[in-house]
This record gives sequence, structure tokens and C-alpha cells, in this order.
Amino acid sequence: MCSGHPKHPSTVMAEDGSQVTLPKLLEQKGFAQGLRNGKTFIDLDEEVPRYSTTPELNIRLPTNILSEKQETVEAAVEIFRQKGYPIDSTDGGLIQWIDINGKWHGQALARKSNTQPMVICCVEGRDEKASDALQSQPKES
Repeated sequence: MCSGHPKHPSTVMAEDGSQVTLPKLLEQKGFAQGLRNGKTFIDLDEEVPRYSTTPELNIRLPTNILSEKQETVEAAVEIFRQKGYPIDSTDGGLIQWIDINGKWHGQALARKSNTQPMVICCVEGRDEKASDALQSQPKES
């Protein structure tokens, strides 16, 4: 969740983490059963996977014009689009790393700031190893 706009790969972007989390919790078969069996939300929360996420990288730009900041994001994302990575452009460019078996390994987000002259980037991986591998991708281009 970079940028304060939570997004799960199978849902839409939301302004509030609970709007993303609650539907995902309700989809879990064991969630309601766990509550009926006396588990607390904290107990259930401990069962939710944690992803390795980098801090936001704020790249300062010489302009605060939205269209020019968006052009910068699009140029960066195009590098990965040309390599065939799936891209969700709902909020900038969300680059997905999915293996040939359809398993999600992580994602990187590049988006313009709506209030400051910068582009915001971060990487999220299914674990620290995946996150580290994803971070090395631009260096290999």
C-alpha cells in the first residue's frame, strides 16, 4: 500500500484501508467460523500474510504541472510495459510481477503527487527476497 491508497490485486483502489480489507476478510472461509469459535480480530489478523514493502521514494521534479508529472510516470512505466509486465494504470502505474503459473510475487507503484512537484514510488513483494529482487529490476534494464 504505497501512497495511502490501499489496493489489493483483485479489488479496486479505495481511500480507506477498511474498504479494501473488510471484503477480503469476508471472503475468507475461516473468518466467520473463527469469530464463532471465539477467535478475536487480533487472532485472525495474525493469520493474514504480511508483505515486504519499501518506504516511499519521493523523486523531486522541476515542475508541479500535473500533466508533466504524469508524462514522467508514463515514461517510467512504459519501460516495463514494453517488457510485457501487466500494468494497472488506475493510480499512476502499478507494475505487477506474476510468474508463469499466475503466482503474484509483488508490485511496484509509480504515481504523481497531486500536491507536490514529485513522483512517488514504492515496491511491495510477497516476502523480503521477492521485494529485493523487484527492486533490482530497473538496474537490469
